[in-house]
Amino acid sequence: MALVRVLSVTCIATAKDEDGKEVPVGFSATLKLLEIRKGSEKAGDSVTLSWGNVPGDGTGAYYPGEEVWTHLTIENGGYRNTWWNAKGPRVKEPAITDLPTTLGETLTAPED
Repeated sequence: MALVRVLSVTCIATAKDEDGKEVPVGFSATLKLLEIRKGSEKAGDSVTLSWGNVPGDGTGAYYPGEEVWTHLTIENGGYRNTWWNAKGPRVKEPAITDLPTTLGETLTAPED
């Protein structure tokens, strides 16, 4: 479990909806580790977390600038949150409450 600050979020996958419009379905976030309760990483390290935004998949979104407690799982050399309650309570509200909408678009939190 770690307290993280979300530095940026990037759209890494899109799919066509029922109208043929491209919609975002995969994201990655750069997280700065602020406090570690379990794991081998150190406070101050940055990691990349990926997640899907498929309706009903149960994973939570991460927003630029928020500070939140989360559980991270290593999978295929990267980090994922893989269950519905992996993301815990926010310590700080996000600076941006949207996610990127086009492939390759990145939203970055303002510096503190």
